[in-house]
Order: sequence, then structure tokens, then C-alpha cells
Amino acid sequence: MANLKNEKNVAIKVTDLSLGFVARGKKIHVLRDISIDIVEGETLAIVGESGSGKSVFTKAFTGMLDANGFINSGSIIFHGQDLVAFNSNKQWIDIRGRKIATIFQDPMTSLNPLFSIGYQISEVLKLHSKPTKEQLQEFKKRKKENNKIEKEKIQKMDKNEKEQYFAKRKEEKKQLFETLYAKALLDLSKKDRKDPLKLFLLKQEVKKETNDAWIGKPRAMSNHEAKKETLNLLKKVQIPNAEDRYKDYPFQYSGGMRQRVVIAIALACHPEVLICDEPTTALDVTVQSQIIQLIKELQKDYGWTTIFITHDLGVVANVADRIAVMYGGQIVEYGTAEDIFYRPAHPYTWALLSSLPQLGSKEEPLTFIPGNPPSFSSEIIGDPFAERNHYALNIDFLANPPMFKISETHSAKTWLLDPRAPKVEKPKVIVELRERMKKASDELIKHQKGGRTGV
Repeated sequence: MANLKNEKNVAIKVTDLSLGFVARGKKIHVLRDISIDIVEGETLAIVGESGSGKSVFTKAFTGMLDANGFINSGSIIFHGQDLVAFNSNKQWIDIRGRKIATIFQDPMTSLNPLFSIGYQISEVLKLHSKPTKEQLQEFKKRKKENNKIEKEKIQKMDKNEKEQYFAKRKEEKKQLFETLYAKALLDLSKKDRKDPLKLFLLKQEVKKETNDAWIGKPRAMSNHEAKKETLNLLKKVQIPNAEDRYKDYPFQYSGGMRQRVVIAIALACHPEVLICDEPTTALDVTVQSQIIQLIKELQKDYGWTTIFITHDLGVVANVADRIAVMYGGQIVEYGTAEDIFYRPAHPYTWALLSSLPQLGSKEEPLTFIPGNPPSFSSEIIGDPFAERNHYALNIDFLANPPMFKISETHSAKTWLLDPRAPKVEKPKVIVELRERMKKASDELIKHQKGGRTGV
């Protein structure tokens, strides 16, 4: 088990989780017996190569596995509930967004290109702002009375009167759309009013707004309140000229700004846990550090628990409290950031650290990990990393190692920690790790403190 003893509360407790997928009638096992305590208010970084099972693992927290996915065994305890036992979308509604939110790698997959940024954030705010019990009772009472009056009115009509009535209702809805559309046009600049694409997108927004107003929904937050809070969120994620950018569409934002918008949408839900799934991979280095720093600052303000998924250990050097290194669908090493960066114990962690360019020097060749990760389509015998491991022992090809406890905060899944294992000479980078990490950390902090731009 990769559990760490601590006196803090546990936000999510995962025990012996195994899951997989069905492909062509065959069960493919991806995650195997994962156990981990995710501590409340901290940042857990889950690190590993593509295909190691990082994203699949956290998708289980929000019930977002693909249709062919299945959980074979284990439990995920959150707020005293076992999320593995959830079997309906209704059960997940209160979890997704409201309690556990996700920021994905590509913000364009999270943003609707047909609606403005302001509209999208406002809708999330209104959707997740629950009306009070009194507001809900008043809404139901008023709607019931109105429906009863309308039903009685229609029953008294003859055929012609009914046709005229429904035609009138249709015209009223059309007029409502035109009124809302005319009002929305006033917010557009003269230039935008001549842009066919802008007008088309605006009509899509107004159509949805018209339908919502026509059907009637109990909302705790008015449109005015939602807009005010949206502008506040845009400012929190450091979008310059928020008032001017409110009506802009996703394509008018840069990649870094779109990612900031996705963070704002996550903030709108006031989640307890924020999953950041490779949120900076598609961004350049300068913007990466700005987004990471923004997430770090917002976590202090909001107090959420962050799960940061990445293939790059260097990205989380100054962000993570604890780090789980994943390989072949397993957690192979787990500890505090200091444990992983200064006292790594698993050969795979050594390889990841050795391959970081910022820990090397100009005189040294770039280090890489030979071979490919194991295929989940066939049974994995022994240690999944054995074929690529320069330090592999004979037993690595026969038996999967247990998780060896190194300290109260540190554990690793390698036979090298068995008392009977031979002593090995660690890579040069690992031997000099503390010195190299200090140098790289100083440079990263200096880079992060650089001037921010509207990217």
C-alpha cells in the first residue's frame, strides 16, 4: 500500500482499486491494486509516461470511464461514500463539478466554440448555484398555479381558439427571442455586428437563453448576479480587460488564456478537489510556469485539494506536497516531494529524474528510457518495468514486488529494497541529485517570478 501516515484529513481514500476495459470481447486490465490516501488541502502529483494509467485512475473519481470501462475491485471513499458503488448518472451529478472538478489538457475540448466565454461561465454559475428551500418551494407553487390556470383555460377552448392560442404563444416566444437578441446586439461593437460568424454565435446563445426563460427554471442566481461573479472570476484568473473580453469567443483567446478560462469555470463550482490533467502540456514554457503558479495561488485562496497529473516531474518540483510515480498501471513509488526528488528509490523514478534536461549539464548527453511501456493487452508477469530496467534482478521477471516501506512518508515497489538484494551503483544524476535539484529549483523559481503577460 502507498498510504502515508499523517494527522491531516483524507479527502479521497483509494483501496485496492483495479480497473480495465473490454476490447473485442476481451477484458484488458489496466490498473492493478492501487491504494492511496489523498490528503485534504494538499497537492498530489501523479507522474508517469503516457499510458501508465494516470488519467484513467482519476477518471474513476468522477465516473467518467469510457463506456467499455469497468472497475474490477476496490473502493474509492469520498465523503463517506464509495464512488465505485455509484451506478447512475443522478448519483454523479452532485460529485462532478460541484465537489470534484477537472481541468483537461486541451481547453478547447472543455469550451463550446458557439458560445461566448462570459456566457459559458455564467451558465455554470447559475447551474451550480442551488436555490434555497424557500426559493424552490415558491417556484414550484407558482408554476403549479400557472399550469393549472393555463390548463383550465385551454380546456374551455374550441378547436379554432386552441389553434389561435398556440399560434399566439409561438409568436410571443418569437418576440421574446427578438427582444433578447436586440438587447444582446447592443453589447456588440459596430464591427462585430457586421461579422456573420459573430452574429450566428450570438443567435445560438440567445436561442438557449430564450428557451430557458420560456420553460422557467428555479435559479438561485440572476443573470445580473451571474455576470458580476463571472467578471470577478475572470479577474481572479488574471484575464486582462475582463469587461471587454466577457463577450469574446474561445477562438479569440490564446491557448494560455483559454486554460485560464477553464480554471475559472472550475472555480465557479467551488470544488473540494481539483484534478489538473496535464493542464500545461500544450503551452510554451513561459505560459506553463504562469498557469502552474496561478493554480498554486488559487489553491491557497480556495483551500481545495489538487491532483496534478503530468508526465514531467520537473513541472511539479515546486508545486507538489506528495508525489505518486505510476508505471504499468501501478503506483511504483510514493512519498513527499522531498522524498521523491532527494531520496528516490525506484529505478523508474531514477530514470525519470535522469531524463530531465534541467538536471543535466551541457557536457552530458541527454538521458532517455529505452524500450516501450508494457502492453495492457497481454498479461504482465513480474515487475512491469523489468524489461527496461538496467538494475533488474532475476526475480523482477518472475514476481511483482510488494510495496516496501522506506519511512513513515516514503515507500517504493522494487525488489532492490529487499534486504537480500545486492547493492547497486545509482546513476550519476541521482547521486548528485540534491545539488542539481537546488540549482534547477533556483532557476525555476526565478523563471516563475518573471513578468506575467496576457497569455
